[in-house]
Amino acid sequence: SFDRKKLIKFPKEKSKKSFTIPNGVEEIGESAFKGCHSLKKVRVPESVVTIGEQAFFQCKQLQTLEGDVRPTSIGSYAFFECNNLKEGLDLSRLSSIATYAMEDCYAFGETLNLPKITSIGSYAFSNCTGIKNLLFQNKMTSVPSYSFYQCSGITNILLSSSVKRIENYAFQKCSRLAKLIIPEN
Repeated sequence: SFDRKKLIKFPKEKSKKSFTIPNGVEEIGESAFKGCHSLKKVRVPESVVTIGEQAFFQCKQLQTLEGDVRPTSIGSYAFFECNNLKEGLDLSRLSSIATYAMEDCYAFGETLNLPKITSIGSYAFSNCTGIKNLLFQNKMTSVPSYSFYQCSGITNILLSSSVKRIENYAFQKCSRLAKLIIPEN
């Protein structure tokens, strides 16, 4: 953008394997890296707080986000089918994640800690089979339907005492789930 706070589009050399987002950028815009099939690594400055809709949509070779990547908001389909993404995305400041944002990110996370989350869209983490432990330490009152659908790697879930409702199919097909801790409230 004109003020250099929003990355609108990845430069046309789409065959690049890595890219560095300039310092001062606060938002990765809608579809900025969409379909960049050869991209493996993106260096992200700590100034980025928003990752827009479809920002990395189908970047199937993307493995690593480098830097202090701690967004507060992730849009719909932002990392959809980023099958190899496994490093660099810290969700500790995340307050909202939209529908299908991380769907099919098979390699993502081992422990998913969401201490500040207030809004999760349906299917937000569906089919993220790499997640083993899920921690909700926040003020969310419900876990939306299908939000962790087919996360077959999840073995442990610790819910916040603020959770009053688990919507239909929120954890459907989480076939390895062995422990669900629901604090008394």
